[in-house]
Amino acid sequence: MFIKNYLPFLDEPYRDLFRLQMTIINKLNERIRHDQPLVEFANQVSNTDNLIDMNAMAKLARAENIPVGRNKLYGWLKGKGVLMANNLPYQAFIDRGYFSVKESVFETATMTKTYQQTFVTGKGQRFVITLLRKYYGKEMG
Repeated sequence: MFIKNYLPFLDEPYRDLFRLQMTIINKLNERIRHDQPLVEFANQVSNTDNLIDMNAMAKLARAENIPVGRNKLYGWLKGKGVLMANNLPYQAFIDRGYFSVKESVFETATMTKTYQQTFVTGKGQRFVITLLRKYYGKEMG
């Protein structure tokens, strides 16, 4: 319709080329509309300086319709080579800014124990959600 109304002087090969370009543009616009919620989510979490623990990360994943709990998330990240057996991230993922490890002290009447806890950064939240979406998208699709 657009070509007929606004470009009546074009030869058929040019009309076909223009139709092809319009089709590609429409597909790209549809992809932008489809990805908009993902982009908004990514922008929202990557701009935060807050750290969240793995329990909160699992809740965030469930809010994104990814069926995973805290323990399953730990196990899954271990299987993907992101976390070590002791639930701490490998140094490469800390260096990339995905995770932070905080050391705390636990005191009882008889002893004092130091432990480390894994936290996910805003950038790490986006990383984990992307990994989970790829995995669960394949599994469910």
